[in-house]
Amino acid sequence: MSIVPFYITLVVNLVVESSPTLANLGRVAQVLRLMRIFRILKLARHSTGLRSLGATLKYSYKEVGLLLLYLSVGISIFSVVAYTIEKEENESLATIPACWWWATVSMTTVGYGDVVPGTTAGKLTASACILAGILVVVLPITLIFNKFSHFYRRQKQLESAMRSCDFGDGMKEVPSVNLRDYYAHKVKSLMASLTNMSRSSPSELSLDDSLH
Repeated sequence: MSIVPFYITLVVNLVVESSPTLANLGRVAQVLRLMRIFRILKLARHSTGLRSLGATLKYSYKEVGLLLLYLSVGISIFSVVAYTIEKEENESLATIPACWWWATVSMTTVGYGDVVPGTTAGKLTASACILAGILVVVLPITLIFNKFSHFYRRQKQLESAMRSCDFGDGMKEVPSVNLRDYYAHKVKSLMASLTNMSRSSPSELSLDDSLH
């Protein structure tokens, strides 16, 4: 099935001149081919880092929302200031969308350099925008990184304990048992022991749910 879009595109290219509808079908087939790249997300189940990242994003929505809010407010303010100062002196900053682009690049400290202020007041505004961007980005990112570190550490502890956990001794004592239920019982016991050892806060305990 993975090579079917290729043959569809090949057939469509042969008859594209006679049917515009088939040309649109060919574009759809190309989009479907590009969507195969999402298969890489399956690697998350085999990567401790990716699973920890997913748990971090899941339980850091407040911090991410705070980051987006700070950036939106800062970009709105500095784009208006830059537009007011540069609209008559600098053609590259003569529109609000262009100033939004410049403020976004500056506050996120990317700094493409394709649009720059030319006046002294504009350069001072750019300096303030960059400094504000550092503060705005660093504060929420630090909180998110701390959660990621905690989730990653707990994931490593879980994997280490799972590798050292012996399921064979208990299985010998029971002649007939549901392997899934037995495994779930062992995992619950393991998670309870890890929770008692780490003395986690209530917000950190949410990692246990993300690992199932």
